[in-house]
Amino acid sequence: MSKKISIREKKKWLEMFEEGLTEVQIARKTEHDPRTITKGIEEASKKTRLASIEAEILRKALLQHQEQLTEILKHIVVMLVLPPYNLQLREESEGILAPVSLSGSLFKHISKEQMILDIYDEAKLEWELLKEHLKQDKLWGYIKQWRKAILDYMWSLWQFKLAIKSEVVKNANLISPDNEAERQFETAKSELVDLFFDVVTSRILGIRNETDMEKTIEGKISGVNDKEVSLQKLIAIFDSLPGIKEAYRVKSTVTALADITKIAKKQADEIMLLNMITGKCRVCRRLGN
Repeated sequence: MSKKISIREKKKWLEMFEEGLTEVQIARKTEHDPRTITKGIEEASKKTRLASIEAEILRKALLQHQEQLTEILKHIVVMLVLPPYNLQLREESEGILAPVSLSGSLFKHISKEQMILDIYDEAKLEWELLKEHLKQDKLWGYIKQWRKAILDYMWSLWQFKLAIKSEVVKNANLISPDNEAERQFETAKSELVDLFFDVVTSRILGIRNETDMEKTIEGKISGVNDKEVSLQKLIAIFDSLPGIKEAYRVKSTVTALADITKIAKKQADEIMLLNMITGKCRVCRRLGN
């Protein structure tokens, strides 16, 4: 019974063949039948080709996996920015803020005391796998702090706008019930709240805003009784807004948010500079990496 020849030995025959030896020469050197050498070279060549194909498939799979994780990381970098200063905050129901779309996330006001931030990518499998790769990275702690800071800031903005609304409504008995412009002024009150909020907030945040408040307010109350008195009262409300506690809260929360945003973004940028996602996840292990 002939001894079984290992694939290792057959690969040596293939190497010899590729170096220029013929099957006959290899047979003489190894003391095997030339037909055995020919079959062995064919088998070794086939296995080498298959191994090469498998290695290429694995390389492409790992590359695609890296690209998918990198895409999530890019989204995180885009997400880690301050909300625009001119956010449109709309009341959906009594005291409840309508959802606000931010960069890479959606802000939701669930109840009077509860707000949440849905990060769009957080529900994706790739987000979970990225966390496995970067299990010990500080980025996740920073994102947690950033999310809390966003919620604090959005809450402070909304409370500030509600405070403005309260002040305007409280002092808006500027027209008599039978005035023809009453319905028009109801709209004007809402517009005044938006105006006061936008102008004061932008100034709190250090954004230049040169709106001529006296002329703008005057245009919105054109149909009211005692227009001059009403104008002075509304200007007084506007002038008082930067000094109320809700305004101070906006300033402190945006400062905290700016600080953690800078830290978190820097961490994400540093990971991006590596041009690869380090570590492993369960998908990597499935691929044998």
